[in-house]
Amino acid sequence: RNKVPDSDPLEFHGGSFKIATRCNCPIIVLSGYGTARPLDTKLNYKSYPVFLNITKVEPSEYANMSTTELAAYCRNIVAKNVSRFREMDKEYMSKKLYNQKLPKGKNTWWYKFK
Repeated sequence: RNKVPDSDPLEFHGGSFKIATRCNCPIIVLSGYGTARPLDTKLNYKSYPVFLNITKVEPSEYANMSTTELAAYCRNIVAKNVSRFREMDKEYMSKKLYNQKLPKGKNTWWYKFK
């Protein structure tokens, strides 16, 4: 949703959530940070962390929301996770901990591209 790593995620469109709200389906929100780095040709095949978080939003959580409110709610989830990932990334990059295992939190996985 955004190619600039230090800026906030872009807004979600409310129409993207209409099908889920009409069917009362859970919404899976994927937050990612550092996913563009493996595609950068200037990195010379170094190992860099890629952060991902998967959050499940149940229908009971968005029952009284409109689709635009739900879009803002999901965007806030992504923004919160990305800001947390940005801080973790700064710590790992400053200490040069590329080859060490990253900590796993609830619903947080890590993978290093080589």
